[in-house]
Amino acid sequence: MTYIVQKIGMLMLAVILGACSHVEMQSTTFFQETPSTGVAVHVIADDASKSSLSFQHYQSLFEIHLRDAGYRIVAAEDAELMVAISYGLEGVQTQVKSLPSSGVRTSVSIGRSSYGRHGAVGISAGTGSSSTSSTQQYVRFLNMEFIDAESWRQGAPQQVYQRHIRSKGKCADFNMVFEPMLFAMFAEFPGINGETTTLEVEASENC
Repeated sequence: MTYIVQKIGMLMLAVILGACSHVEMQSTTFFQETPSTGVAVHVIADDASKSSLSFQHYQSLFEIHLRDAGYRIVAAEDAELMVAISYGLEGVQTQVKSLPSSGVRTSVSIGRSSYGRHGAVGISAGTGSSSTSSTQQYVRFLNMEFIDAESWRQGAPQQVYQRHIRSKGKCADFNMVFEPMLFAMFAEFPGINGETTTLEVEASENC
């Protein structure tokens, strides 16, 4: 009986692990000097997000990771560093593929971004009948910046550290990828100045 229970448990674990997927992300880091831990910080966002319920939720999760990294969470007036976060969808890339029954393969990739960047690559043509399919890849971003608190209070914020996370996937709902991206944000924190790294993070959704 014990053996059967163990086998069932192993099977359930295999199913759970098999349901997990991985999201590839890029992390880019810049700083003047390695951020000191143990200092007092306060998490803020851009004006468009400050009053949103989503920001309040993300703010609390950021605070957990910052505490784990050795920072103290305090009120804005007591902070030595302001931690500014921004997040969302940066754009969408659409890939159209044509698979001819004869002739050459046709592939057209089109990218568009909320910042106005456009591009088309990999265009080829062939003869014969074909079937066409298209897929969309959403570009998601999560940014974290450390700002000297005194300069922020004086209205001339000075950045001392910044880290940017980018990912692509089929999910347009940022909330579905926030936690994996937050994990990537603090992976190997604070990172190496001027370095961009690629990492795969486990996610519960295939995004």
